[in-house]
Amino acid sequence: MSNPAYQAARAAASREKIIAASLRMFVEHGFDNASLIDIAKAAGVSTATLFKHFPKKDDMLAAAIDTLASLEDDASIPQGEKFTPSALKTIALQYARRLDNPMMLGLIRLGILESGRQPHIGPIVSDAWRKPFLARLNQLLDQGINDTILRIPDRTVAVRQFLGLITDAILWPRLLGLGGTNAPGFRDAVVEEGLKTFLSRYAITSSN
Repeated sequence: MSNPAYQAARAAASREKIIAASLRMFVEHGFDNASLIDIAKAAGVSTATLFKHFPKKDDMLAAAIDTLASLEDDASIPQGEKFTPSALKTIALQYARRLDNPMMLGLIRLGILESGRQPHIGPIVSDAWRKPFLARLNQLLDQGINDTILRIPDRTVAVRQFLGLITDAILWPRLLGLGGTNAPGFRDAVVEEGLKTFLSRYAITSSN
C-alpha cells in the first residue's frame, strides 16, 4: 500500500531539485541551450519525473520565480506602524537575506545573461528580487515623513539609495566573482552601516 504523505514529500523534494538544477543549467549554458534531458540529469531525476512536473523550460523558470517571490518575509510592516530605525533595519536585514539566497543569486545571473535574447526575463527577475520589499519600504518611509522624523525630497531616489547600499556590498561582488561573502556577521555589518548612512542623510535632527 502506498503512503500518500511519503509520496507527496518525495514529489516535493524532486520538484525542488529540478528547480535548483534548472537555474544552474540556465546560468551555465544559457536558457536556450539547457535541454530538459540535461536538467533532469543534473537534478538526479528521470526525464519522466521532470516532464511530470515541468513539460517546458518556461514552466521551470516560472516555478523558480514563484518560489522565490513567495518566500516568507518576516519583515512585514503592520498597517500604520510608526517609523523607527529598528523597523527599517528589519526590512534591510530581510532584503539582505534574500540576496544571499542561492536560488535568487542564480535567477539574477540568468536575468543578466539572457537580457539580450530574452528581454521579458529582466522585469520578471527584478520583481522577484525587489518588489516584495518596495511596498513595505515606501509605507515605512511615508510614516517617517508624516511624523516629521524624515525629510525626503524624492522618495523614489531614497528607496533606490537605501536598497543600493545593501545591494552594492552583498550582491555585486558575488555576481562579478570578486569574492564576496554571505557570512551573517558581514551581512549584519553592511545593514548597520547602510542604516547609519541613510539616516544621516534623511533623518531630521535639531541641527537641520
